[in-house]
Amino acid sequence: MRLLLVLATLAMLAPLAAGQSAPIDATIRIDGDGDPVVETRGGLVRLLESAPGALYRFELRIPEGHMIVEVRANGLGLERPRQLTPSLELNETQYPLFVDLPNDRVWEVEGRANVVHVNGTGDAIVTRLAVAGPRNVTLRLEVDTQPPVATLGERQNITHIGFYQESWTDEFALADLQVRRVGASDWVQNPTPDYHVYQRFPVQGLDGGTEYETRFVFTDWAGNENITPVERFTTAPSPVHPVPTITILSPEPNATVPAGVVTVRARIDSPESPVGPEGVRLFFDLRETTEGVTFDGTEVTYTPTTALARGIHRVSIEATNELGGRGSARWSFVVGSADENGTPLPTPLAILVLALSAALARDMSRAHRQR
Repeated sequence: MRLLLVLATLAMLAPLAAGQSAPIDATIRIDGDGDPVVETRGGLVRLLESAPGALYRFELRIPEGHMIVEVRANGLGLERPRQLTPSLELNETQYPLFVDLPNDRVWEVEGRANVVHVNGTGDAIVTRLAVAGPRNVTLRLEVDTQPPVATLGERQNITHIGFYQESWTDEFALADLQVRRVGASDWVQNPTPDYHVYQRFPVQGLDGGTEYETRFVFTDWAGNENITPVERFTTAPSPVHPVPTITILSPEPNATVPAGVVTVRARIDSPESPVGPEGVRLFFDLRETTEGVTFDGTEVTYTPTTALARGIHRVSIEATNELGGRGSARWSFVVGSADENGTPLPTPLAILVLALSAALARDMSRAHRQR
């Protein structure tokens, strides 16, 4: 029993002990106005350069796996802790920045990724790094308070639906080319997925012959932001496409039909560009419907699944061909306002007029007899 209690106690204490003994290979302590102090074993980290409050460079000798480095910086007076920006001095074919990790257990990284977790405030920063080895590499800690400087390329390939544009920055940055129609309040964002010094933006989904506004938002790893002035441009006019024609077959516009089964029919002609089934939309009594609608490439037919109520019914058909040309037809017809012989039944207004006329005739006849 005592053995079980001891094992249970050890199991409860194991996570706590693991959390208290993080596998830190080196600690770098930075004061705002002094040289950093390095605490490490076996000379794994060596100070190369110190410009207090601006730049610190260290040589890392990583034997294997990942080296875990914890940087504790105080007194720098920064707006954000990420303004103490870590990077590696590598050749142009390698990525120098660290990838963010959502927790501070950077030693759990897999593969050869270089990861970072930043915590604290701009005046008390704790940065944990996992640097992949084996290799000798230079770690750079730079105070970055300046936004990226950007160069914008010319707007190219302006069409009726979009354009293409490039940009360059003097440091690795995220870029977002934002677009909105002139007069709109919200920007449509087109962000890049990764930090880089070269950005490309193929923008589409715009309307032809329309004036738009654009601006760029550049953000570096430290969170410094550069928003460029707003520019305006107009998309190319939309091309003129052949438009389908729709001929109403039945019921004819303003026709009166007896109550019962009614079938709506129309012919769609589009010789220059075909209309597919997905290009046909039918609205009945102001609601789009698909049940009971057929299209054989020429004729569209709609038969309601239930008998139509007496009164006016409205039909609208839209047809869009493969080139984007769109045609439409709208009409209405009346159900159930004729008797079996086809003689129109009197409307409520006509009934009222007839009643008034009959009453007036009776009054006139009565007055005549009284004379």
